[in-house]
Amino acid sequence: MITRLLVSDNDAMLRFVREHCQSQTIGDDGLHAPDCAGCAKLFRVVLDFILAIAPTTAPGTAAHAIYSALRGEGCLGRSQDDEPVFTLVARDATASMAVRRWAETLRVKVGVSEKVTSAMDQSFAMDDWRAAHGGGKLPD
Repeated sequence: MITRLLVSDNDAMLRFVREHCQSQTIGDDGLHAPDCAGCAKLFRVVLDFILAIAPTTAPGTAAHAIYSALRGEGCLGRSQDDEPVFTLVARDATASMAVRRWAETLRVKVGVSEKVTSAMDQSFAMDDWRAAHGGGKLPD
């Protein structure tokens, strides 16, 4: 989803990479080796764009999570590179229930805390978003 914010024209992105890439081997997706100067330039442009727009995004959104992770903040930013993670999104009709169950389990173990309250607030925000965007669906 974030790529839609960054590059609305995939062909333009591919042209940019092909013009700036030092290699002759670029896949149709525009991805290439991380040591390629042209690809590194594109990555920096995209990263600069994310860092420029993300502070204006609401906490709890995908854009804000990406911004926080890039800054080493939030659960993703503090996670180990090989640490398993599981992501839920509001369009998943079961996500808010899972978040509320997690929050209730945490509340039983540690009592009411900022983390519990934040998770409950996020679960209600997920319900509101899903209702405003067609009701959601079960995962594929």
